[in-house]
Parts: sequence; C-alpha cells; structure tokens
Amino acid sequence: DVLLLDHGIRGHEKAGVELVSQLRATFPHSKIIMLSNYSDFQLQEKAFREGANAYLVKINTPPKVLITYIQNLF
Repeated sequence: DVLLLDHGIRGHEKAGVELVSQLRATFPHSKIIMLSNYSDFQLQEKAFREGANAYLVKINTPPKVLITYIQNLF
C-alpha cells in the first residue's frame, strides 16, 4: 500500500507531517509519500524522522515522475 499525504491538509486534528507518525504506527508496512508545495529542508527532515519514505515537492514533480516513483517503491 502507498499513502500519499499532502502537507497542506487542513480541517483535521493533525495535519501534514504530524500525521506521518500516526500513519506509520497504524500502517507499518505501507509506503508513505509526503507531498508539499514547500522545498523546506527542516520539514523534509521532520517527515523522514516521523517515518515518511519520500518527500516530493508538488510543483517540481510531474505526474509521470510521481507514478514512476511509486512503482519503484515496490
């Protein structure tokens, strides 16, 4: 399974990177890909520390690249 998580999620108790560790605990064998509009090194570090497998900047990642990346996770 692959979980795509947008950093810009709103309207939830936890959002973005804060949700990664909860997802990792609930779905330990899933791949978590964090998507964001921000190329922020500290945010990337936090996402990986919390358990994300990848961090992709949406504006720099065409859909074909995302699909190829997901296929290569397996």
